[in-house]
Amino acid sequence: MRVFSTVYVLFAVGFLGLNAWFAYEQTTWSEVEAEVGRRDDDGRRADLFVGWFQADDSVLVASAPEGDKVYAVGDKVKIRHAPCSVGEVCNARLAEEPIVQPMFFIVGSILLAAGIVMFYRAWFTKPPVGGENPVQDI
Repeated sequence: MRVFSTVYVLFAVGFLGLNAWFAYEQTTWSEVEAEVGRRDDDGRRADLFVGWFQADDSVLVASAPEGDKVYAVGDKVKIRHAPCSVGEVCNARLAEEPIVQPMFFIVGSILLAAGIVMFYRAWFTKPPVGGENPVQDI
């Protein structure tokens, strides 16, 4: 139980840490106003292909998942994007979408709280495995 509770707490801390890192990373992305050029809807989710002009009059095109609001071709949207190299975009998201889903932090916090309780019970309320129990000797 001790090994499991330790691994469980480490997993929960890692889960929350990754979510915090992804949230921080997306706050460093650039934000621009773009125009929807194409909308691909496969029935499960829709992707928007958006384009915008850069300072040197070149056009960057990126794909971003559509959120709750439905956009048509020609609509103006705000995009957060992470540039890979000159003239390329790695990731793009609509600026109106939350940076990280709050449910990930809620679930991670519940996992961490349960892990701390398990860790405490395994390490501090039970006698060591194979050792003597001073309470039984009294």
